[in-house]
Amino acid sequence: MRDFTPVTLIAATPLILVVHPSLPVKSVKDLIALSRKHPNDISYGSSGNGTIVHLAGEMLKAMADIRIVHVPYKGSPQAITGLLGGEIALLFATMPPALPMVAAGRLRALGVTTPQRTAAAPDVPTMKEAGLKDFELVLYSGILVPRGVPRPVVDRLNAEFGKAVRAPEVQSVYSKVGAVPVTSTPEELGAHVQSEMTKLGKLVQLSGARVD
Repeated sequence: MRDFTPVTLIAATPLILVVHPSLPVKSVKDLIALSRKHPNDISYGSSGNGTIVHLAGEMLKAMADIRIVHVPYKGSPQAITGLLGGEIALLFATMPPALPMVAAGRLRALGVTTPQRTAAAPDVPTMKEAGLKDFELVLYSGILVPRGVPRPVVDRLNAEFGKAVRAPEVQSVYSKVGAVPVTSTPEELGAHVQSEMTKLGKLVQLSGARVD
């Protein structure tokens, strides 16, 4: 907020809750019930301490009142590999690496974190539909520039990125990876960043998460 000037949002992408097929659960409710039966025996991975993937796991712990163990990896590919290898039981994954594994039956999808289902995985319920009515966590992508860039340049960038996001060929790529095209004014992105900092800051405080 101090060092950058917002330009525009460009995409919103859900996370998808996936589990190893060996875990005897078919739904989020099953997962919660199993976790309550076996507190601290089930592990969830992340792409690193303090990442949105980590905070998604902390949100699940808080809202479902369960005790599961966090295992941080050095990135999303490593976390997916750990899940496929059975090192961890579940993961809130980003869509592009997870969807092919779900389609191949190597992972089982239980829920997506957006308010509505995603076109890339229409059969997967939202976390709200799965029983956690206040669960919503979206990976947003946006454009920022250094503080001090003249407003006419910011406005030109905003307009050009808006055109790009609306281009059919770009929207086609978005749909394949489960992303939703989003645009905003600079002011709307600034307000959005502040809102997300407040929302996610509560999870950081609750979990004690620290960036490595």
